[in-house]
Amino acid sequence: MVLPERERLSEHYRKRFDYISKKYPEFAPKSVAVHMGIIRTSDMLWRVIKKHLREFDLSPPAGGVLLMLDGADPAKTMTEISRELAVTPANITGIVDTLEKRGFVQRIPNPEDRRVFRIGITDAGTKMIRSIAPGYFKLIHSLYSDLDEKESTTLTHALEKVRERLLPLLGAALLMLGTAIAAPASTWTVRESVKSALAVHPTVAEAHRGVDAALSAQLTLLGLYDPSLTASVQRLDSKSAPALIFQTPRTVTDSASLGLTKRFKLGTIAGISTNYSKAKDDSANPFSFNPRHSSSLDLTVSQPLLKGLVGKPERAALRASAQALLAARASHARAAENAAAEVGTAYWKLWQARESIAVFQRSAEEAREFLATTRRLRKTFAAERDDLLRSQADLLSKELEVLDSRESAEERTAELEELTGVNRERLDDAALENPPVPQPLVPSLARALTARTDLAAAKAVAARDAQTLAASEAGFGLPALSLNGAWGWTGLKSDSSGSFEQLGRFGFRTWSLGLDFSYAFGRRVDLAGRTDARAAKLLADVRTTALERLIQREVETASRRLRVSLERVRVTRKLEILQEEVLSLSQKKYSQGRIESRDRLRDANAALAARSARVAAHSEFAQRSVLARAAEGTLLEHLDISP
Repeated sequence: MVLPERERLSEHYRKRFDYISKKYPEFAPKSVAVHMGIIRTSDMLWRVIKKHLREFDLSPPAGGVLLMLDGADPAKTMTEISRELAVTPANITGIVDTLEKRGFVQRIPNPEDRRVFRIGITDAGTKMIRSIAPGYFKLIHSLYSDLDEKESTTLTHALEKVRERLLPLLGAALLMLGTAIAAPASTWTVRESVKSALAVHPTVAEAHRGVDAALSAQLTLLGLYDPSLTASVQRLDSKSAPALIFQTPRTVTDSASLGLTKRFKLGTIAGISTNYSKAKDDSANPFSFNPRHSSSLDLTVSQPLLKGLVGKPERAALRASAQALLAARASHARAAENAAAEVGTAYWKLWQARESIAVFQRSAEEAREFLATTRRLRKTFAAERDDLLRSQADLLSKELEVLDSRESAEERTAELEELTGVNRERLDDAALENPPVPQPLVPSLARALTARTDLAAAKAVAARDAQTLAASEAGFGLPALSLNGAWGWTGLKSDSSGSFEQLGRFGFRTWSLGLDFSYAFGRRVDLAGRTDARAAKLLADVRTTALERLIQREVETASRRLRVSLERVRVTRKLEILQEEVLSLSQKKYSQGRIESRDRLRDANAALAARSARVAAHSEFAQRSVLARAAEGTLLEHLDISP
């Protein structure tokens, strides 16, 4: 007896279940049967809906986007559409682009964030959804009309229980109306990537350390000109040579002093000090105070002459330290600019890789459908065996492209993770912002010569070396001559109050004036210092000139490449629109039976290739825009980031 197909399948699964349950103790036939039923039903539902929408030349996700946008106020962002439809952002981008080309949706600038566009439905899109919706809802009703209210409620609750089991595994969120929607995908922007990278980039950290070192050196040098306060207290117990036989005078002196010294940038050293001492000895001299109390107030000044005239070396050293700090800060800013360019380029490469996955997945889906069609034709002998083999080979090649694109996305994600230090899971879960709308961008050489921090650093180094040379040449070959002067008053009495009283009346005036002279007959050290300073200044000047020429070449190259990329975006976008129109006509002809499925597949592949080329061109333009702004020195300013 021949069993009906349904009973044959049941018998087949029963035998398979019996075999598997004996081999695997964990096997639960009831659970597996429910699981397979859900999968098969889901696949059949998808095919039915897809077949219904095919006559309107729409895919189910595209129809879902139009249905969601119908009556939406305000218009929705890409992230909101992706979240509500539980579709990856990369796929949503492709769907919206296709709908926009057909005039069903439009991108509306977001006044709150110029980097984000909202997607609104057009009149043509509204007309399309109004023609689709009645038949679609009628189809849905026909699928479930045989279920009574109790069965519908039981099925809904049963599916809710299954989804609740899936949530901990997927990390999704169960929302209202029994619909499981993917968790909102936050948008990870270029600016966030750059800010994260600046905190962990080794080159930026090293440049920041250079700034700290230059600042420390400058503060150390400036510290030489801070006032210094000195204080001392001491006791001196001494014995002098005897003046008479068996007489050994002994003197005990207690003293205290307090002084303030200040160094000036002209090389002058000025100070004021006050001293007090008490001396007592065991001599029997009736003509001396015993004990002797003395107090004094002194003003001292020292001024270098000739070699250190008017403090030229000191001022040159201070200017050199200031220029060194300026150079370090400029180098740090340029390191941050270079890191931002590196991160921005990696970001847009990752965006291209993710977009390519959606394109190749769609291409593989087309190849899979064509293979299914070829198999059906093969059963009716309407297709040859070589047609079937070619279809299988084409599907395998498309699946290989999907694998390659996913591997590329993994590599780009790893690269961005390494540059930014951001957790890999966060990058995988986050959506990327779309590249800016391509528009002419001409880097300015004049702006680059003023904004490039590496040029500012080179000029600062040249200025520092010039000051170092000036310091080495100040008084070269001259002797060191210093003028020293002191002026003060002293009080001397047998008691402390008397000595201070005498000092207050400026009792004993003291002064001194002297010259300190020194001359080094060997000038090799000074000569070596001056030679090194001259060589350093010459090298700094040469580097500055060479860097100016390099900046000019970089700006010219960036301008030329941007023009080429902009033209490539324009051409590939036009090509994509044309190929989409060709595919639309091809699909209509195919639905009318006027062309074969292979012809439709060829046009679909051409449209996908055009889209892939447009994605690559758009990514290239975004990368070159980053490099152009880096060449101009305005990338961080454009991203509104302070290094």
